Amino acid sequence: MERTDLPHSREPQFSDHLRQSEERFRQMIESSLDHAIIMIDLGGHISTWNQAAHRLTGYEESEVIGRHLSMLLSEEERAAGKAEQDLESAREHGRAESEGWRMRKDGSRFWGNEILSAMRGASGELLGFTKVIRDMSERKQIENALRESEERYRGLIESVREYAIFRMDRRGIITTWNHGVERVLGYSQVEFIGQSGAMIFTKEDQLGHQFATEQRVAVERGEAPGERWHLKKDGTLFWASGVLTALRNEQGDVVGFSKLIRDNTDTKTAQDVLRRARDELENQVTQRTIELSQTIELLRSEIGRRQQVESMLLLAIDEERQRFGQELHDSVCQHLAGTSLLVRSFEKRAQSGERIDAEELARIAQLLEQVLVEIRGLAKGLHPVTLKTGGLNIALQDLAALTSVSVPCEFISNTHDDPEPQRALHLYRIAQEAVTNAVKHAGAKKITISLEFEDECFVLSVRDDGCGYDPGRVVRGMGLHNIEQRAASIGGVLRQRSKPNSGSQLTCTVPAPRDGSV
Repeated sequence: MERTDLPHSREPQFSDHLRQSEERFRQMIESSLDHAIIMIDLGGHISTWNQAAHRLTGYEESEVIGRHLSMLLSEEERAAGKAEQDLESAREHGRAESEGWRMRKDGSRFWGNEILSAMRGASGELLGFTKVIRDMSERKQIENALRESEERYRGLIESVREYAIFRMDRRGIITTWNHGVERVLGYSQVEFIGQSGAMIFTKEDQLGHQFATEQRVAVERGEAPGERWHLKKDGTLFWASGVLTALRNEQGDVVGFSKLIRDNTDTKTAQDVLRRARDELENQVTQRTIELSQTIELLRSEIGRRQQVESMLLLAIDEERQRFGQELHDSVCQHLAGTSLLVRSFEKRAQSGERIDAEELARIAQLLEQVLVEIRGLAKGLHPVTLKTGGLNIALQDLAALTSVSVPCEFISNTHDDPEPQRALHLYRIAQEAVTNAVKHAGAKKITISLEFEDECFVLSVRDDGCGYDPGRVVRGMGLHNIEQRAASIGGVLRQRSKPNSGSQLTCTVPAPRDGSV
């Protein structure tokens, strides 16, 4: 290529322009506060040094001009030929960028970011090099702290085995794994990473898009805690307690999710057992409360019934006393008064010397015998003496004979055995009450008392031909209530049969003692 010379008139102007350009470049280099800018010759020796380089390294310009640029490197890098490698790279590629520890004058070091650029002339010939150095120590410290923090976090996550902890990207694809995943879920690192986080959800939750719902809640609220059934690798279910957390960058954009899960199946099982036990206890308490309320109501009813019975019993006792007093007055006392009058008249006649014949004395004897019969009847009504001396059969026979004085009454029996005394007394009183009712209320013309022994039971029956009654409309008086109470006290079964104008029959069946004695 031919060289085109500038006109002689323009050479001074071009020279001035070049000097001005170089001066501006030099001022720009000198004014740089954050960048150490160094010019280096073809042999790698420093030819210029700006104020930023002095502040960064501590070297004055006079101390570095002409020295090799390797002076700023560590001994290891100098020994490895790091400066020569950078120069060669800049020659071939135009620039070489690197980072590393650089040395200051006082022996301290800083983390420098360096860009070594080749300077070439208009025709491409290599003129030298420029090196720009920035102090990145603060960034390095932050990066180191962040790396150490991440390593500690990773180590902590890896060491935790009670919890399955893993991360996912925005799509829910698993990107990290810890040993807790293998322990809790059963997946190795190779099996787990790259899969969808939905893989641990049950089929029902997958169909219900529960994983997507958790992600949405975590994005909206920052995290989505929850408890539900999850699947292990072998398909077994476990009760998982955990939280899904949304991860964001410095701009606040969601960049992924982290999931923490713990197997709380044992706790869930224990809680279910406690809940069932509590429910069962509550049911038992409720049932017991109902039963107690019913029992209390029954007791109240029984107390009321017993109070009524006591009232009726007191009334019956008073009526019996009135009846007994009335019978004593109407019969025994009348006969005794008549006998007393006869004896007085005989006394007066005897005093006057009048003779008393045998017929008149026989009249007194007859009156006394009637009084004796009536007193014995009253005594038997109060307590049947023959029941103790002769047994139930004899006592019922006497009851029939005593009743026959006013109404024909017969006694029939197919057994000579008697119940034990307590049962015998109650059976006698039942028969006595039934006979009394037949005489006083039914207007009976004939009464039959029977005692039979059938199928290991004593069967007492009182039948009359009185007016009868309708069992559904009968008014339950003290007499009937007394019969029912006596039958119940000896384990008897009471049956009544009656129709209006057709008589009635009362039957009480009492089992014999189990020891075989009667």
